[in-house]
Amino acid sequence: MRRPMMMPAAFSIGLCPMSDAFCKGKMHIVGGSPHLMTGRNALLSSMRKAVSKKAGFRKNIALVGFMGSGKSVVAAQISKLSGMRLIDIDRGIEKKAGQSISMIFEKCGEAAFREMERQEIARASKRQHCVISCGGGAVLDKRNARALRKGGLVVWLWASPEEILRRVGKGKQRPLLNVENREAAVRRLLASRLPSYASAADFVAESNEKDVAGLILDEASIAWKN
Repeated sequence: MRRPMMMPAAFSIGLCPMSDAFCKGKMHIVGGSPHLMTGRNALLSSMRKAVSKKAGFRKNIALVGFMGSGKSVVAAQISKLSGMRLIDIDRGIEKKAGQSISMIFEKCGEAAFREMERQEIARASKRQHCVISCGGGAVLDKRNARALRKGGLVVWLWASPEEILRRVGKGKQRPLLNVENREAAVRRLLASRLPSYASAADFVAESNEKDVAGLILDEASIAWKN
């Protein structure tokens, strides 16, 4: 059973107004920041034991969210803490295609990339005891969201537009941001994707939160105990 969800206050601060129509029920918030808060401290030793292979933990954790939200970094931290296998969807696509995401977009188009992404997510979701780092647009396809939810818990990793812009810098590796006004593009894309992130996720965590990987593992262990 999916956990209750609540939209964080951060979504209406300097970004865009949010309404309850974007998700059913309330989204569970992880962390202790002013915007994302549960008020409960993680019991790190017990939660890491709960998601270890010895404890019989057989499901996945999938990280979704906008580009630059820290999914790859946090997924690697979760893998290191828990022993879960790390699967990076974008890196898997690049390895199979023999070229970068930006080159796939340029040579084949976004539709071709999205099909590669769908196939990669379908394969990853059938595995066990994995932490899956997804691309920023992965859950725009409802088939991907369903596959990820079927395979385990889906965590929406949140970062503000300002933090995203700082992290992605001015490089050309982000095809959808190769425009003159990057800030406007980030805000527009992020606003348009919020409903998809909200409907796909079991809970949301702020990527700047201290020990966000530990907090996510804590929530996962609690979710599967219930």
